[in-house]
Amino acid sequence: MPDEIAIYFERLLGLLSPGEPPTLDPSAVGALRRHPWPGNFRELRHVAQRLLLGGAGPVVRAEELHFDGGMVH
Repeated sequence: MPDEIAIYFERLLGLLSPGEPPTLDPSAVGALRRHPWPGNFRELRHVAQRLLLGGAGPVVRAEELHFDGGMVH
C-alpha cells in the first residue's frame, strides 16, 4: 500500500472536494508513504476530510496533514 497511498489519497480528495481538488507536493507524498496507517482506508478518508474541512489550498504540504492520533511524523 505505501507506493499507492498517494494515488488513493488524491482520488479521495477528488471525490470529497466540492471544487478542484488540491494536489500533493513531494513532502506530503513522503509523509503519506511513511505513515503506518493503523486505521487503513478509514483513517486515510479521515485525513482527507480533515484536510478539506480545514480549507486546504491548491497544493498540500506535509505540515497540513493530520493523522489520527496527531500530526505528521
